[in-house]
Amino acid sequence: MKKNLARALSVLCASVMLLTVISGCSTAKTDNSGTATGDSSTAAEAGTTAAATSTSGDTGKKEFANKTLDFYMFEGGYGKAAEEAIVAKFEETYGVKVNMVSSPKIGEILRPKMISGMTPDVIMMNLNDSSGIVQALVKEKSILELTPMLDEKALDSDSTIRDTFLSGFLDCSFAVPYGDGKTYLLPLLYSPQGLIYNKDYFDKKGLQAPKTWDDFFALGEAAKKDGRALFTYQGIYPSYLEIMLYPSIASANGIEGYKKYVNYEEGSFKNDAVRQVLTNFQEISTKGYLLKGTTAMNHTQAQTAMMQGKALFIPCGSWMEGEMKDAPREDGFKFAMCPAPTLTAEGEQYASVALDTVLIPKAAKNPELATEFLKFLVTQESQKTFAEKASGIEPIEGTLDLCKSIISESLYNFYAMFNGDVLPLVDSLKALPDGCKVVTNDEIWVKPTSKVMNGQMTVDQWMEDVEKAFSQIREDFCKSGTTVRIILTGLVKERLPSPILLQGSG
Repeated sequence: MKKNLARALSVLCASVMLLTVISGCSTAKTDNSGTATGDSSTAAEAGTTAAATSTSGDTGKKEFANKTLDFYMFEGGYGKAAEEAIVAKFEETYGVKVNMVSSPKIGEILRPKMISGMTPDVIMMNLNDSSGIVQALVKEKSILELTPMLDEKALDSDSTIRDTFLSGFLDCSFAVPYGDGKTYLLPLLYSPQGLIYNKDYFDKKGLQAPKTWDDFFALGEAAKKDGRALFTYQGIYPSYLEIMLYPSIASANGIEGYKKYVNYEEGSFKNDAVRQVLTNFQEISTKGYLLKGTTAMNHTQAQTAMMQGKALFIPCGSWMEGEMKDAPREDGFKFAMCPAPTLTAEGEQYASVALDTVLIPKAAKNPELATEFLKFLVTQESQKTFAEKASGIEPIEGTLDLCKSIISESLYNFYAMFNGDVLPLVDSLKALPDGCKVVTNDEIWVKPTSKVMNGQMTVDQWMEDVEKAFSQIREDFCKSGTTVRIILTGLVKERLPSPILLQGSG
């Protein structure tokens, strides 16, 4: 994957900026009644930016000797084997001790510790983790700035760390949450997301991955004749549907419309284009294309059902291959991925990109050592370790080709999807203002999707409820003294010659 390819990603996520409150919004005292983040006095002593001690040669490493680093990470589909190996190498190289704590429920473990002032040095979690830990740190501006670190030389090259990253990833709203050009969260692993299907089955049946919704439903008719459902999803975790609907809405509503949506603008979720996409989604159920029992399934149950041939498609990310490596499947099963369907054959295709990020809290006890650890996480040795032990790819120049011999052919093709006509899309709603009680995941996905699928809610009611939630968010922005304004810079479409298309995508 080439660096210039990702410039489109830069436009999609960097063009949304947080600016000062517009006239007419009154300033109210901010509400900091969320997650406590520990004693911030340490941050004042350590400085407000991550200016790491020089580590050139053994002299720099010796300055860290015998120190201790507390590292807490979310253990999800990637597992923890890669981080364990990297931590062991870091300890050996620097003569330090790393207290690593990993769990699928790391947020529940972190919350009481941070309330009591026991803040770790490094946290690896997704911005949208359900615990709200990272969102609370962002709201309270309790994260150490990483911009100075990015301008230092990488540990294993003469390039700055910033220059090793694929364009756009350090500028997107995940990494630059305040829209001020300053980076606070480091994107560590990125995952293409789309509709997962069995390439072996498609090849044997002479089927092509769908481009449009019409193509998608045509496959549903073919599936019925073969005793299969068209679609299933992780029913009790409906936020997985973002993978399908966000890119389809971006295609239908235009990238400008999508940017209005992530900024909660009026009418961004209630218009004809969104209605058409949501209506198509509802017809998965009303026209009998949904696998029976889907709404009661967890992620592993739904993913297993799809792999056993009970449904053609499931929305998921590139981590699914590793996460489900021991799951039962039909003979010859081979992973493949295609983008979300478009309304028309001419529609631009997008695929969502999920980011796993790492950060240093301001209250970290050892910010210099924490910064050195982040630099260590993005070395080529660490890149290969993530690929080998977690099938994870870092958003760094040349990583995909560096790890091509390590990862599976199907996983390589997941990422190579962006070498063709598919544009990456980061699904990042802007951080909510202090005091806002709206839970966006609940309002957009958790509450309505099962009702829509079960015929208990109409598409118009779905749009109306989301618009009401967005209206409350805009009001809360005014009360907190900030608002979000869109800066439209246009979409830069860059293509590579001789595009490498996803296998089975036609």
